[in-house]
Amino acid sequence: MTKQCMKQFNDVIFQIYKGKLVFRNPLHEPRVHEGAPPGLHVSTVQAYDPGRKSVLYNLLDVRDHAYFAMESASGNISTARKIDKKVGDAYEIIAVAISQSETKLRQLTITVTEFNVHPPQFEHDVYRGELHVRSKVGTTVLKVRALDKDTIPYNAEVYYKMEFPEDPRGRFILDPQTGVLTLARSLESGTSEPVVNLGVTAVDGGSPKRSDHAKIEVLVKTISEPRDVRSANATGSTVQVCWGRPEFGQVLGYIVKYREVENPHGQPAFLNITSDAASKCSTLVELKPWTDYEYRVYGWNRFETGQGSTVGRFGTRPDYCQMNICQHGECHVLNEEPGYHCDCVTGFYGEVCDKFDPCSLTPCDNFGVCRNISSNKYRCDCLSGFSGQNCTEFNPCALRPSPCQHGGRCESTASHKYQCYCTKGYYGKTCQFFDPCSTDPCQNGAKCQNASQTDYVCKCVAGYA
Repeated sequence: MTKQCMKQFNDVIFQIYKGKLVFRNPLHEPRVHEGAPPGLHVSTVQAYDPGRKSVLYNLLDVRDHAYFAMESASGNISTARKIDKKVGDAYEIIAVAISQSETKLRQLTITVTEFNVHPPQFEHDVYRGELHVRSKVGTTVLKVRALDKDTIPYNAEVYYKMEFPEDPRGRFILDPQTGVLTLARSLESGTSEPVVNLGVTAVDGGSPKRSDHAKIEVLVKTISEPRDVRSANATGSTVQVCWGRPEFGQVLGYIVKYREVENPHGQPAFLNITSDAASKCSTLVELKPWTDYEYRVYGWNRFETGQGSTVGRFGTRPDYCQMNICQHGECHVLNEEPGYHCDCVTGFYGEVCDKFDPCSLTPCDNFGVCRNISSNKYRCDCLSGFSGQNCTEFNPCALRPSPCQHGGRCESTASHKYQCYCTKGYYGKTCQFFDPCSTDPCQNGAKCQNASQTDYVCKCVAGYA
């Protein structure tokens, strides 16, 4: 991200979250492998507080805090002693972000995992995508993908980030979870850069982390993709593909490339059509029945084959999912009976996703236990110090040591808020300052003036010194 983009981002964060503590969301839950030694980095907790200078971090004295250490300034969490739990077990801690008289909590469940052996591996050494010089911001360029051979799912998770050579102009953004590269800033129409070279790193979710690297080449085109590309009227062996003329660039004809989804690396078939019509439909024939295909449409002229359309799909079979049979889920057409399968969204289950368990949404925060009372109703049993329907209200006076120094009395004025009532002689938001004049050291009617926390001056009346 360029300095200008970073400044704009920080300005937006400041306006939205001014005076508020806001945690960054991690890419995945923290993990530590079985038998990990002391000093192994586990995770990092970070909170924004744009309206103040600094945020400090601490661990609540609850659950498994003794196994971990947290750096007050950075939020880095590491092991404080050897991990002695077994694979599948978990450690539970609560991290606290502190800024002046406000706190913010983040509960962390650190899962004990198998030692991570295999690194992720990209499917290709080089990924190539296409963009028109006038493509709109937000346009998808390409998708990178890396696979991890580890048979353990959490060690095989893969996340992505840009690396050297980075894009110094900040023109592209890479989604860390999907690997989708999108256009973040408009390209110049007169660019002299027909190919933009980038680098990408894939990092897995295991402990310790492993990584792989690949290159990205973005090809800049002058013919944009055909518009309104669609398929229709599929039968067991044919389908109709239609499209409109590209918004930019002169075309003499079009190419339709298509292949079976189950054979992504196979040689695609293609249909070459010479036509400059504003819209066109062509029929693909001799297709396999009950087969999924993917296709793209390109415009061409004497100088280049233009930008391809977004990859489309069609199947040579009836679409049973048009019945909207899945009530709360995504429908997938099957090549065998019953002809569909429902992937239910979180909380729903059943053959057609018609049943709901409210506790599946984990509504109880801060390690509260969810009790399912009836359909769509639940109750949270909260830990000591927490309250509210979802255990979200917290009394900062439960912190140890107390935020109020020198014996000051702590009272919680609201959730995550507190006020200190200082003992005699102390003052300040956390009773951190001492007034030596509070002990009345000046005699014979002299007036005491506080010079510092340890020094004072007596203004004597006439005749005394």
